Amino acid sequence: MNIVLAGYGKMGKMIESIVLREQHDRIVLRVTSANKGELQHLKTYQADVVIDFSKPDVILENINAYINQKIPAVIGTTGWYHQINEIHEQSQFHQASIVWGSNFSIGVNLFFRINQYAATLLKHYSEYHINITETHHKNKMDKPSGTAQILSHLIQQNLNNSLNIPIESIRDENSVGLHSARYHSAIDEIELIHNAHNREGFAVGSLKAASWIIRHQGFYNFADIFEQL
Repeated sequence: MNIVLAGYGKMGKMIESIVLREQHDRIVLRVTSANKGELQHLKTYQADVVIDFSKPDVILENINAYINQKIPAVIGTTGWYHQINEIHEQSQFHQASIVWGSNFSIGVNLFFRINQYAATLLKHYSEYHINITETHHKNKMDKPSGTAQILSHLIQQNLNNSLNIPIESIRDENSVGLHSARYHSAIDEIELIHNAHNREGFAVGSLKAASWIIRHQGFYNFADIFEQL
């Protein structure tokens, strides 16, 4: 694949390091704020796919550029989900190929599935209460994290009720990403935890998503397709 990296921060550099190590694909363009205009000319670079880990304030403009040029895209940027219905409609109208996700870690998506199953069991036991905690590095912009919001939504779906699950957000110096779901009653508790040791899992997942989306059309959530990878 010829890959464009939109956003060349920690995640962009991690993705690049894996591409260089594996040598199956190549990076044809790295986009930062200094050359963001190049996102309007992706055909020039013979781009097959864009992997976008940029910023919430530019992501909608970026996505529109990918849709207009019919370039498949993997969207790892968070903080724009309040406009997801609008983007979904645009991508359907233009027959775009987009996969988005709050978290591209294979482990996190297994964590989602485990919690979904736990919720199907616990819906019969109303004495259990649920709360979610997410911990990230101090520079993470959105709060609560997109991953915590998706986790809450998936649990609620499987509980079959309108329970409002509280989410606690913690920011510290060193955390890459830790999410926990605590199911507790007056007599005991069950806690499920996913703790990312580094960012490589997110980068690996985004590359798997990129190789998948170039063969598919539509607007997909990574949590829905990762078992097909």
